[in-house]
Amino acid sequence: MGRRHRHLGLGAAASLAEPYELTFFPLDDGPNKLMDDSAIPKTMETNYRGLRGKKTALTVNKSTKPLIAKVFADMAAAVKVLETVGTARPGGRRT
Repeated sequence: MGRRHRHLGLGAAASLAEPYELTFFPLDDGPNKLMDDSAIPKTMETNYRGLRGKKTALTVNKSTKPLIAKVFADMAAAVKVLETVGTARPGGRRT
């Protein structure tokens, strides 16, 4: 019997799975959302130099933790779904 693989990934990557008809669980895009703010990539390129760079670095640091928490919450929810359908359990055990 063949295995059905399930894939977890950032929601922004969901379109990459579509052509292959993969079972895909989209996760919150987390800290990648910070890149939507045009100031952040610019200051990263200059290694957060100057006062504006330092201010942006503080914003990134403050914002990252709750954004990562959303990714982890989505991962936990996906594992619960997988457990209820009986496909996989943490540690690779099969049900």
